[in-house]
Amino acid sequence: MPIPDLAVVRRERWERAAREDSWLENAPELVIEVVSPSNRKLHVKAAAYLEHGAEQVWIVNPKTRRITVCTSDDSVEARLGETVTFHGVSVAVGDVFPDLSTESLR
Repeated sequence: MPIPDLAVVRRERWERAAREDSWLENAPELVIEVVSPSNRKLHVKAAAYLEHGAEQVWIVNPKTRRITVCTSDDSVEARLGETVTFHGVSVAVGDVFPDLSTESLR
């Protein structure tokens, strides 16, 4: 299993692993990967995370200022002015890329 740039694990899983003094099994619930020159096959990695139990994979692209949200059913791209959501927590794409606003893209 590859190592994600950022991951979210439910507290119950984290605490259970700590109590049992064991490693977390399977993929985190949310995996966030950032596109970079050395990290290009992110859709392949996303498929692997999803196959091993991740609920969502966010592929963050600093160059295009977009976030692709991958699930086992679909992939959806979010742009500046839109939000991405995981278990009721919404993140504005503009908050991920605060140096740009929707006005600067016109």
